[in-house]
Amino acid sequence: MAVDETIRKQFSFGKTCVYVAVENELAGVMLLADVIKDSAAEAISQLRAMGLEIGMITGDRSETARSIADELGIDRIMAEVLPHEKSGAIKQLQDQGKVVAWWGMGIN
Repeated sequence: MAVDETIRKQFSFGKTCVYVAVENELAGVMLLADVIKDSAAEAISQLRAMGLEIGMITGDRSETARSIADELGIDRIMAEVLPHEKSGAIKQLQDQGKVVAWWGMGIN
């Protein structure tokens, strides 16, 4: 399998690719993945048991967001949302009649 094909496959699994160059020559490729906190699945399960709908708004690529959402059982995702757009995404949900609670865990 070619390197490009391997990297494309890893993107589909939600990984991020970082290329490493030395003197303008490709020296390596690192694949990074988000690690989900052990307590996240339990917290989501408890919220869902309370009758709440769980969604995720993230700046991550769609593939990364979908990978994490699938692992946690989250159906509703909004990906590739820039920090200054997140309040607008929440407003969209509110305009649909949703009561929204925001839980942020990123650097924003």
